[in-house]
Amino acid sequence: TKRHNYEYGVEHVEKLGRSLRKHCTLDFEYVLVTDYDPSLFKEPNRILPLWDDNRDMGGCYVRLKAFDKDVGEMLGKRFMWLDLDIVITGNIDHLLNHEYDFWSWVDVNPPTPYCGSLIGMDAGARQQVWDKFKRYDSRAAAKHYIGTDQAWIGHCLGKNEKTFGREDGVYSYKKHVKRSPVLPENCCMVVFHGNVDPSTE
Repeated sequence: TKRHNYEYGVEHVEKLGRSLRKHCTLDFEYVLVTDYDPSLFKEPNRILPLWDDNRDMGGCYVRLKAFDKDVGEMLGKRFMWLDLDIVITGNIDHLLNHEYDFWSWVDVNPPTPYCGSLIGMDAGARQQVWDKFKRYDSRAAAKHYIGTDQAWIGHCLGKNEKTFGREDGVYSYKKHVKRSPVLPENCCMVVFHGNVDPSTE
């Protein structure tokens, strides 16, 4: 997919897959949802075609369908999605192995409560995010938050869901890491959100 002034493509998918296998000891599947040719990829365990729902709205609204329990069952009983602009630097077992049925990276741009770069859930755990979404009416209702899908998720769920942040080793490149000569000791993941290509940094 193309975001900003550069493209995320096959090599980003492959790098993320390799780093997941290196830094997660849990039994998991690497599932890719894409409209690219499946034959281009080696790392994913399964490849699913990207659905068309909300694609015409632009942004990341297409991801909201993952909140529908039917699609969630395709992804697995418990899943976490990661943007391709994430670099994994340490063990991430704790981001998956816990009792919460919904969780997100805490957004670093208040007051938006959740960041769409990292969201996980038990399939169907927050079905209302999908059921209540009314496309352009919902986009307008959530305009007080930053982003597209993450704005609606925050508006729909409120601010009391489980989030992971710096105390859990999840850092923003722009906000926390860019000006530091070394990574924080507990760092397990750096999110290159915004107009930054992690392969050039």
